[in-house]
Amino acid sequence: MEAPKGTCGVGCSPLPVSARGLYGSLVEFSRTLDRVVDIMNARSERGAGPIDSPHSPLIHEALELLVWFCEWKSDLEAHGEDLEVAFLHHTTWEDINGLLLGVACTARFNLAMFPDEALVQRRLDQDPCEHHFNHLRQGGGATSNITASRACGLSAIAGTLHSAAMGGRAGNSGQATRTLAEAMEPLPRASRRP
Repeated sequence: MEAPKGTCGVGCSPLPVSARGLYGSLVEFSRTLDRVVDIMNARSERGAGPIDSPHSPLIHEALELLVWFCEWKSDLEAHGEDLEVAFLHHTTWEDINGLLLGVACTARFNLAMFPDEALVQRRLDQDPCEHHFNHLRQGGGATSNITASRACGLSAIAGTLHSAAMGGRAGNSGQATRTLAEAMEPLPRASRRP
């Protein structure tokens, strides 16, 4: 598809100058949401790297972005606007709210307890849980309704096998450092004598 005549690429607009003011709110929304994505992806090149302190300016910025969305919603409510039409879908709003508040709280809590660590925001997703429950379902045998005691046993096995096969790396981050056959080799038995 060819660009319309009069456009010059990034940062340029085919809109006449008189119409650009009409889209100021859309531009502001896009920039705000873009910054949310930068912070959540820990984009160092955009000034939003991993959070390494419970007092990081990124925590404050995440909360300011949340306030921006809250003020927008409050303004629409104050003017009697129908939020179903004029605001984000309620699940999107809940996701943004939980995302920003969750990162701020997680960073403040964990980094206060572990000051020498850093929080890489893009790793705060449900993948570890999904992988864990997938291992439980696969280990359930003929049934997908495993008992609590079976789940406990499978949890220990799944974690051990994953660590052995992947060498401490995430399962979706590249090649395994060992083959599964190597990982399944028997470990030396620990002595039960004191």
